Amino acid sequence: MKVALRSGWRLFISQDWLALAAVLGLLAVGLTFIYSASWRGEETGIVGAWFDKQIGWVLLGGMAALVLMLLDYHIWIRYAWWGYLAAVILLVLVLFIGTRIYGAYRWLNVFGVLVQP
Repeated sequence: MKVALRSGWRLFISQDWLALAAVLGLLAVGLTFIYSASWRGEETGIVGAWFDKQIGWVLLGGMAALVLMLLDYHIWIRYAWWGYLAAVILLVLVLFIGTRIYGAYRWLNVFGVLVQP
């Protein structure tokens, strides 16, 4: 148990805190802009759904970042070619079965959800 705690503490200390502060600052500015853009007036006191959705995406992205932080990055080197191949296949699929939006074919319709590779 002591080894796991020591390893976790070492992982915590070795983070790039300046980069984390920059990311948190950008998140704060972006959320402030979305909040101000979705404000529906002082008389109602209601904020639009964009702000709530963005908060959800921030939380989901934060959890994904924590999971990826705990993984050894050498794993990605082993599987990089598979990721590259998947990206190329998705881009080729857009040419043949892409959904046209605003005059351009750049989206794939995956079970009713639009995905842009």
